[in-house]
Amino acid sequence: MKSMPKRIAAEHWAEVLGRDLCELLDSADRSLPVEVTPITTLHSSGNAPSSFLLRFADGTLLKGKRLPSTSAANDLTSLLRLLDCQQFPDVIGQNASAVLFEWIEGDVLEGCMCEEQDLKEWGRFHAKLHSRAIPVELVESKRIEVSRVWQQLCADLRSLCEEGLLERREKERALNLSRKQIPEVLEFGTIHGDLCPENIVVSRSGRVFVVDNETVRIGVPEFDLARTWYRWPMSRSEREAYMAGYSEVRRRVDFEDCSLFWSIRVLAEASLFRWSRRTKRADLPLTLLRSILNRNEDLLHTDRSCC
Repeated sequence: MKSMPKRIAAEHWAEVLGRDLCELLDSADRSLPVEVTPITTLHSSGNAPSSFLLRFADGTLLKGKRLPSTSAANDLTSLLRLLDCQQFPDVIGQNASAVLFEWIEGDVLEGCMCEEQDLKEWGRFHAKLHSRAIPVELVESKRIEVSRVWQQLCADLRSLCEEGLLERREKERALNLSRKQIPEVLEFGTIHGDLCPENIVVSRSGRVFVVDNETVRIGVPEFDLARTWYRWPMSRSEREAYMAGYSEVRRRVDFEDCSLFWSIRVLAEASLFRWSRRTKRADLPLTLLRSILNRNEDLLHTDRSCC
C-alpha cells in the first residue's frame, strides 16, 4: 500500500476539502466523513488540485478529488463514463471541480513481480485504451499540431537551462536528437497519462483496477507509452513482452519511429514539474534525460529493472 500523510483534524475538513467537494458530499446525501486523509503529498489549499481518502460512519470509503477547474472535471467524468472501463473505479458524482470516485481497497501492484504474460496483458490493455473509438468531435476539440508540441518541448528545455538544471550544451543536444525523430503528424486517442505499478491495485477480491485516473484524457498514444516507460521500471526483455502484447492490438512502429523524441519530451516535462513542486525523487527524470543524451538511447531500450 502507498504510505499517506496523517489524517486531517475535523475542525479543518471544510477548509481543506473546499466548497466544491463539501457541496458534492451534501448533494450525495452524505454527511461529512468521520475521517479525512490526504492522498496528495503536494501542498494544496482548499482550491488547488488535491485528493483525499474519505471514510464514513457506515464504513464506506470514497476518494474525493479536486481538479484544476470545472471544465477539467467535466471532461474527465464524461470521458470515463464514455469508456466504461471495467478496470477503472466508478465515478460516484461530480460538482464543479470536485469528483467522487469509488475507493479500491487492496494492494499496489509490485511491478518487479510481474511475469512475462502479465506484462503482455498490460500491453494489450494499454493498446486497447489507445484504440478505443471516441466521437470525432471530441477528438477534434483536443487536437493540436506537431509545431505546438515542439514549441512546448523547446520551452521546457529552455526553462530547465535557465534554472541551472541543464547545461546549454545538454539543451542543444536534446533539441538536435529530438529533431531527428520529430513526428510528421500526430494521431490522437484515449490515453491514461500515468499507467504504472503504483496506480494499479489488486483488490481484496482479486480484481485488478487502474486507479488515480485523473490524468485520463484525449492525447497522443506515443506520448502515453513514453510516460509508462518513464514511470514503470522494466528490463529490456520485460519491456519487449509488454510491447509484444501491445502490438497484438495496435501498431508499435508509430512509437518506435519517434521513441527518442517522445522520451525527451516526457522527461523534460517531468523534470520541470518535479523540480517546481519539489517532489520526492525530483532528480529521477532529469537523471534519465541525461542518460538518454549521453547514450543516445531512448526509454524503450533503456534497462531499468526494478529488481
